[in-house]
Amino acid sequence: MTKKIIIIFTFFLFHIFSCQKTSYVYYDIGWQVTNKADATFYRVMPMKNIGELVLVQDFYINGTPQFEGYSLKSNDDSYVGDVIWYDKNGNDVNFKQYRNDTKNATLSYYHQNGKIRKKVQYKNGVKDGEAIIYATDGMVLMKGIYAKGKPESGSFERVKRNDDYDYNSSSEEGTDGKILETTEGVMVSPPPPVAVQTTTVEPQTVEMAVYEGENLSKNKKNRKTVSEKIFWANSKQLAQETVYEIGSYDFKPISRKDFDKSGKLLQSLNEAQFKQYGNDIENGSDYEYYLQNNFATSIKSVSNLIKGEKSGKEIVYFPDGNVSFETNYKHGLKEGAELVFNEDKTVKS
Repeated sequence: MTKKIIIIFTFFLFHIFSCQKTSYVYYDIGWQVTNKADATFYRVMPMKNIGELVLVQDFYINGTPQFEGYSLKSNDDSYVGDVIWYDKNGNDVNFKQYRNDTKNATLSYYHQNGKIRKKVQYKNGVKDGEAIIYATDGMVLMKGIYAKGKPESGSFERVKRNDDYDYNSSSEEGTDGKILETTEGVMVSPPPPVAVQTTTVEPQTVEMAVYEGENLSKNKKNRKTVSEKIFWANSKQLAQETVYEIGSYDFKPISRKDFDKSGKLLQSLNEAQFKQYGNDIENGSDYEYYLQNNFATSIKSVSNLIKGEKSGKEIVYFPDGNVSFETNYKHGLKEGAELVFNEDKTVKS
């Protein structure tokens, strides 16, 4: 009798496992369901689900990520939380943060190895509480606290314009409280197939924490700051850290450091090297990076600025690190030769 029960139980577990077996839905260039041979994109099934949400993760046919974000099970066009689109190289090409008016107070996002990449807490539709960024091995890289949708203290993957929240692509709340139709032109992934397969993720418990802001200025007491950090991909090494003073209406940069993949300091800027108004560099080098989920994969460009104008050589790189073009500037205007390269390093023009 006992042996029979064990056999039945084993069969039951096998049945559950079989039902959750990974499968793929293939799409053509127009996001119509097709077969693998004619596919441009695909979606992994079953999708993770938390309560009323599913985590949509789409890929180019070669396995490179194309889209990631939560949507409502009841409305495929309603995105929730952080939504990101990727280019053919897997680099971030468009990011939006949507309101989270669901009962799911914490949203989790994942590295490709399955480990949690990010956890964000929400309240009243906006980020409120703790936000944590993890390395691929589970180590905490950043912790920050949001208050009513804005960074309040600690470290964040994004600080500028962090209070901009989008409503979903099918409706937007107007100032009079009514729902207005909107046609927002973004790179929207297709709705999930009719028979949505999901795998359940346990809801997270919301725990509030408080982090004190740093005081980096001896001349300004009680200065409250937050930092924006970019780490090199698959690493715990910083690529860039910018410290912002929290103002009444905006965040003002007061220092920045850039590092190469080995940890070598490339530059260190102080408050006087930023423009008095705005977030731009007045004197120094502006490093931009190719990003994957806000982790740097390579340097995208380096520009030198003097009195807010480009001066000297600007270099733009391909994602693989090879030079795309070099341009010389003087007082903000191009001067001299400009070299444009092909991806195989040969001179194009």
